[in-house]
Amino acid sequence: MGTSKTWLDRAVERGRLTRRDFVKFCGSVAALFSLPEVYGSKMALAVERAPKPTLVWLHFQECTGNSESFLRASMPSAAEVVLDILSVDYHETIMAAAGHQAEDILKKIVQEKAGAFIAVVEGAWKITALELLEERRVEPGVPVKGAEK
Repeated sequence: MGTSKTWLDRAVERGRLTRRDFVKFCGSVAALFSLPEVYGSKMALAVERAPKPTLVWLHFQECTGNSESFLRASMPSAAEVVLDILSVDYHETIMAAAGHQAEDILKKIVQEKAGAFIAVVEGAWKITALELLEERRVEPGVPVKGAEK
C-alpha cells in the first residue's frame, strides 16, 4: 500500500525545490506578518496539502495556437503544469473525454466550483443580440445600451 505523493514531494524529487528552502520560505512569510516561528511550519504543511487550483480552458473561434504554445512550453513543461501545478479539469485539446462526456465535465465544474476555478478563454467569442437581450432581460424592440456593437 503506497502513499500518494504531493506536488511538493514531486518538486523536491525533480531537484527544483528543496524541502528546506520551502520551509524557510514559509518561515520568512510568517515572519513578514509578525507571526510566531511555529506558523512557518504550519503554513508549509497547509500549502503542501492544499488542493491544486482548477483550470477550465475554453476554446472558441480560434486556431488552437495558444494551446499549441502551452503544450510546447519547457519551463515549466505542460506535463509539470498538468501533473504538479494546476488541476486541468477541462481542456478540449488534451482531455480524454469528448462530446457529451466533455460537456458534462464542464457543467459539473461550473456548478460545483462556481467562482473557484481559473478560466482561460482561447479565441474570440461573440454575443448575439438575442443573447444580450436575454442576459439583460430586456424586451425585443427596446433599445439596449451596448447592443449596437
